[in-house]
Amino acid sequence: MIDYKLINPDKDETILFVHGLASNLNSFNRCIQHFKDDYRILALSMRGHGNSPKTGFGDIKDYSVSEMANDVQEILRHLKIDSFHYVGHSMGGIIGYDLINRRPEYFKTFTACGSPAYVRIPQWIALAGTSPLVRIPENVLEKIGGQFISRYSGKTPGSRKILRDEVVPFINWDVMRNCLVNLSNISYLDAIKDITVPLFLIHGQYDIYNIYIKPILRIMQGRETFRYEYMKGAGHNAHLDYPDKFNTLLEEFITINK
Repeated sequence: MIDYKLINPDKDETILFVHGLASNLNSFNRCIQHFKDDYRILALSMRGHGNSPKTGFGDIKDYSVSEMANDVQEILRHLKIDSFHYVGHSMGGIIGYDLINRRPEYFKTFTACGSPAYVRIPQWIALAGTSPLVRIPENVLEKIGGQFISRYSGKTPGSRKILRDEVVPFINWDVMRNCLVNLSNISYLDAIKDITVPLFLIHGQYDIYNIYIKPILRIMQGRETFRYEYMKGAGHNAHLDYPDKFNTLLEEFITINK
């Protein structure tokens, strides 16, 4: 079973936080602190991330979006939680697209931050592009790759510190490669079309996945249950770059849609 953090188990309403690629449940600590007095909080570290164990034989197929969505369902069954406000960052939002396609009745609201729903990159290109993650010695990756992630994925001093101290030390580079290959070939546009619960899409001005957000905007444009926020100055980790603004926006959205 994957690692999780459960706070206020006796509260009636749950906020479920699911992190992005190479991250872990610690990336939502500022969100958790903001909401923990009023909600049951469930935060997960996906398979091979944070303190969650690697799964299977380390094959690429073991880290598909659907397999990770299975892990989320397993935790929900274990904790007997069948209703929540879902908050996913990047890969965590994509896992949410898979989960809502199976169990829409679980979702009270759905917030996705920097989470594309459609990416088509040929597998051979994905494999070639991620091959350094298995060829470069791990100690070199930890130094060079870790510095790159903490320096360039964060757009503010606060986010860079969180990435450096609470995310990078836990990265499993083999798992990161396997996840990247799977995430290079996804299509959840049909799931987006079928979403009836309130959907909040957030992405930063400098998010590298901006081009992949446009299909979601085309589908959801004009729907009363859809909200979109373009966070100026933020990058892919908008929840880390500007946590106070992110939490205020999220609180407003959840409160309005209770």
